[in-house]
Amino acid sequence: MEKPVLDLKQLLDASPQGVIYFSMGSVLKASAFKGNTKKELLQVFGSLKQTVLWKLDEKIDGLPKNVHVRPWMPQSSILAHPNVKIFITHGGLLSTMESLHYGIPILTIPVFADQPHNAARSIEAGRALRVKYSPEMAPDVKIALQEMLRNDSYYKKAKQLSKLFRNRLNKPSDLITHYVEMAIETKGALHLRSVIKQYQWYEYLMLDQLLFICIILYIIYSIIRKMLSASKISKRKND
Repeated sequence: MEKPVLDLKQLLDASPQGVIYFSMGSVLKASAFKGNTKKELLQVFGSLKQTVLWKLDEKIDGLPKNVHVRPWMPQSSILAHPNVKIFITHGGLLSTMESLHYGIPILTIPVFADQPHNAARSIEAGRALRVKYSPEMAPDVKIALQEMLRNDSYYKKAKQLSKLFRNRLNKPSDLITHYVEMAIETKGALHLRSVIKQYQWYEYLMLDQLLFICIILYIIYSIIRKMLSASKISKRKND
């Protein structure tokens, strides 16, 4: 019997044991999980008492009762819910920033680009653990989840860092509004642009200075060459 599709808010509100949100971003598709990876991950998630929301662009039959798969999920709204306990993520910059903003500890599974660096910084801050991405990663994911669910230091650290991150004099929305209005009033806010924008591309790359140096060196080379040539001619005449 197929599992009824429930509203996400209903799922989140009805999960007193907590929610684990799993998303590997928009680049890594379901086809990237090789072999029995998806099946093994489902076994891991099914063994948990928490509700698991998995963003996956593929329909899976026989889901455990606590696992819900959708091709798209409103990530920011999910992370903002108080019942969310852990965010399993690839560690992209936006996902890392969102988890920091909402104070959700992350289990990172970095794949490429800036993701390993983001994972390392989150681990150093004490709000994350890391699992190596591979077809055999399910057992490591289980161990990491058990550690993060058992040890609340990751959750507490995430909340502490979130409070510091959000402790600002002005809301980001207010700053955006301010600078948009300034750009309109000053016709581009040129006074805020980097000085480097005033240079031509060849000036930015310092090619004009390089050309000048090359010309000077060529002139010096030509003078020395002529002097040596004149010296040889004079020597021959004297001989």
